[in-house]
Amino acid sequence: MTHAISRSGRTRSHSGTTLGLACAALTVVIGGGAQAGIAYIGGVGDTVYGVTAYGGAPQAPPNFLLTNNLTTFNDILTSPGGGFLTANPVVAANIAQTGVQPLGLYSFQVGGGNGNGLFGAGDTLITGPQVGFTLSDSAPGGGSASYSITSWTTNYLITAGGFAGDLGTYLSIGGVLPAINSAAAVSLVSNYYLNGAYVGQTTPLILAAAGNGNFQAIGGNGAALAFGAGGSYRGLAIDNVLGALPAGDTLKVVSTLTAYADPASIDSIAPDLSLIPGAVLPTSISDVAGDVPEPTAWSLMLIGAGATGFGLRRRRSPAAAARPA
Repeated sequence: MTHAISRSGRTRSHSGTTLGLACAALTVVIGGGAQAGIAYIGGVGDTVYGVTAYGGAPQAPPNFLLTNNLTTFNDILTSPGGGFLTANPVVAANIAQTGVQPLGLYSFQVGGGNGNGLFGAGDTLITGPQVGFTLSDSAPGGGSASYSITSWTTNYLITAGGFAGDLGTYLSIGGVLPAINSAAAVSLVSNYYLNGAYVGQTTPLILAAAGNGNFQAIGGNGAALAFGAGGSYRGLAIDNVLGALPAGDTLKVVSTLTAYADPASIDSIAPDLSLIPGAVLPTSISDVAGDVPEPTAWSLMLIGAGATGFGLRRRRSPAAAARPA
């Protein structure tokens, strides 16, 4: 097994209530959530699926070239850098979309496509602070990739006694690269508002792997990818937010998860802390990790809860700017 680790760190201070921002290793996790001192009080989210073509020469730094109409930030990954090409997931490339809905929100897409190629399969579950997803693409490598873009906003209230400790985000993925020309890339970007005022953005978490042995692992405090037999890989990136918040403060987190598969599989998995020795997961406020239910299982749960249906709203117009909303 080969093992690649990247580490960096930074903190930011702001006047008034202290909220330090630092990057560590990211994971995609379902379950867990905010701990004592901070309560999740609801949110909304949206997911799109599509097929995109590539363009341009291999990129050195990561690129976030598209404005997200839902979040208003340039938080949609277009290239993870490190020698990977640039993708173009504009609205015209979307094949299905949930639309903005209250959380939790589950969606899936199997098959379909557009002029860029065929879509594989994917599903996404946003429970609130946590997101889980899967994505696969079976088309020939190079030329086009299946993608999903999920944006969600979560709101929190600092409860009696206040909060002191690590808040933050983490991204954890695993999957298979079936051929030398396979590639998979995932990013998580989070922006923070404290009592309605914008605080800042953590360093984007990026994990990208290719069948030719290329990789990119970026996290403010640390990120790592490990490669195993049969083209398997797993990765972790973490962003810690050091917070000292009094009771009654409100926190809003706006996050976007971008995932590409060409042809490859990506799953959110439980965090493997052995990838980054000494790493500590923060209290989760925007995490990607863990399993998502199969479409049939989730349909049965919705029916059991009295829901009348869900599904995806097909894209009606390609005229809007690129976004997952």
